[in-house]
Amino acid sequence: MRKMLFGAVSLVALVAGGIPAAFANPPVKTTLSVDFILNDPCTGEAVHFTGSETFSTAFSTNANTFHFFNHITFHLDGVGLTTGAKYVANGETNAEENGSLPFGSFPVEENVVLNEHFIAQGALDNSTHRETFHVTINANGTVTVDRLSTEAFCQS
Repeated sequence: MRKMLFGAVSLVALVAGGIPAAFANPPVKTTLSVDFILNDPCTGEAVHFTGSETFSTAFSTNANTFHFFNHITFHLDGVGLTTGAKYVANGETNAEENGSLPFGSFPVEENVVLNEHFIAQGALDNSTHRETFHVTINANGTVTVDRLSTEAFCQS
């Protein structure tokens, strides 16, 4: 009983004292080492990639909305497991979401843009992959926009 009373009094004090109407998190940056094998879609060769991927994330809120942003970049060096050809891969993804509080309520909007480039040594084809995604959900919870665009191609 005392704990409940203390909690209630604390909550009243916080509200009366003024909980901030807005909150902005400074961006948080994290870099990870990556090591994996991926098939090159242009040559069909399995390529062993190593390198780093960096995530930069920011979050903010005000009284009734939130904003989330995530920026991801990677730089990788690779070696073809069959030919020994050298590869370099660079990519970037930007994801952004805006929505209503409390979480799980509507409206919500999300955008994601992805660009990846895999550059092969010499006469081997290079690979490019681009993707964009957008979704909007209105205040009634109805999806009003749901769009995905994907483009992948090989070039010499």
